Amino acid sequence: MFELSHYRALKGRPIQIFQDLPRGFGRKQINEALETVRIFRNRINHNEPICFVGNRVDFSRAILVQKTIYDLFEWMEIDVQTLLGNLDDIAESIHVAQKD
Repeated sequence: MFELSHYRALKGRPIQIFQDLPRGFGRKQINEALETVRIFRNRINHNEPICFVGNRVDFSRAILVQKTIYDLFEWMEIDVQTLLGNLDDIAESIHVAQKD
């Protein structure tokens, strides 16, 4: 809905769900954030590695995607802690994996 052609067809209405966008952010930045999440989701869905760069473990992409998702929620005025509660153990899982 945030790709330019779709956004124009919908007369810009989709952006209205984002009540708390940072100054200077608009359709393009939302589309980029959603694209980041979509690409990561597709990697997971296609069983592609999400935490390796060559032969080394690298969680930076997963951390970036988590932050992007949290930003999207924040821009929609959704309280992540209330929404996810104890379900979000990404930071703890990464910490444990890095110790191994």
